[in-house]
Amino acid sequence: MKILLDTNVLVSAVIVRDGKPFQLLKKGESGKVQIVISPQIIDEFRKVLREPKIGFTKREIDTVIQKISSFFLIANPGITLKVVKEDPGDNKVLECAVVSRVKYIVSGDKHLLKLGRYKGIKIVSVVKMLEILRDL
Repeated sequence: MKILLDTNVLVSAVIVRDGKPFQLLKKGESGKVQIVISPQIIDEFRKVLREPKIGFTKREIDTVIQKISSFFLIANPGITLKVVKEDPGDNKVLECAVVSRVKYIVSGDKHLLKLGRYKGIKIVSVVKMLEILRDL
């Protein structure tokens, strides 16, 4: 099963190493699910990790991105969507999900969660995704 983790889920996963987002990351690393990401999402992830309140060094960021890139499927969307009007930056998540044909987008973003579904792709919280994957 292919899933996409939004930037906020990725950030939580690398900051809280025993939390639920980290559990999703581990399922991807073990091959139980295929996690998809795009260069645009990686760029946003890198930018957030650089913020002073998070405190990651350039070296730590490079290490994290290298690690996740080793087991994530990296997709280049090549399309532009204008679905989320309230926060146009969220469209990059939908673009990657549509092109990659993921089954789920996992996010904590209120705009995406409010959509609930887009083109047959379900948009769910981390807790909901872990429930779905419980037996994997």
